[in-house]
Amino acid sequence: MLQVEIVLPSPEEINVIHETYLEMANAGRGTKEQYERLRNLAFQLIERERLDAIVLAGTDLSLVFNESNTDFPHVDGARVHLDAIMRELLR
Repeated sequence: MLQVEIVLPSPEEINVIHETYLEMANAGRGTKEQYERLRNLAFQLIERERLDAIVLAGTDLSLVFNESNTDFPHVDGARVHLDAIMRELLR
């Protein structure tokens, strides 16, 4: 049986994620600075918590992360949902 443990960022890190996400969502676009901020945080969490992967669980994260620039282990929640939708449509 697969065992999954969820590790949350610290309250300060959650605030950084929240503020960055709101900036992107309100602007409808992401910046290099926002990309670097979130990418660096992902690497810090992976190292500190010894994580296997980061879950990208927000559709607006696609404003800064894509298949070619996400260089840390991750699960893309938007991609998982899109793949499931397409499987159902094509049945």
